[in-house]
Amino acid sequence: MGRKLTSSNISEKKLIGYQRQLSNFLKTYRAKNQLLAKDVADRLGYTPSRYGQLESETTPQKRFVSSLEFLNSIGSLMGKTIPEFLIFLEGDQNRLNKHGNLSRELFRWEKVVLEVFASVNRDLLDDFVSTASASKQGKLEKLMMLSIVASRLDNKVLDKFISLVKELGER
Repeated sequence: MGRKLTSSNISEKKLIGYQRQLSNFLKTYRAKNQLLAKDVADRLGYTPSRYGQLESETTPQKRFVSSLEFLNSIGSLMGKTIPEFLIFLEGDQNRLNKHGNLSRELFRWEKVVLEVFASVNRDLLDDFVSTASASKQGKLEKLMMLSIVASRLDNKVLDKFISLVKELGER
């Protein structure tokens, strides 16, 4: 990682991340389609050697880097990221929000969580969010599992459970 890959505002770390994603995509594509590297190289119009460089995870290839730099530079004139700029070029304005930034549909689980959170007491919600964001790795998953189990309990049992947990917390 010693040499600088670019003078643009795309960090070297980000470029290497893009290269890894490209490499993983190409390898997965080949495996799923039961293709040889030569087959994919032919489809892309590359020599097998050139294609092998694209599949390499080590260093972003010059053409790949220059393409990203070009898209980033042009997009930055409009204040857009590379994905936002590509969507702009495609004319698919429905994928951009009112500010021209990339947006997406919420997953079903995200909608459910937002609907549930909307009905929760604001102070309790703030306390939950601050506790969850400060919790150690793995603790949030345990709290979620506990929530799932607790949601299946009868209200009377649930009230007793809450009282017991509060009592234990005060000790």
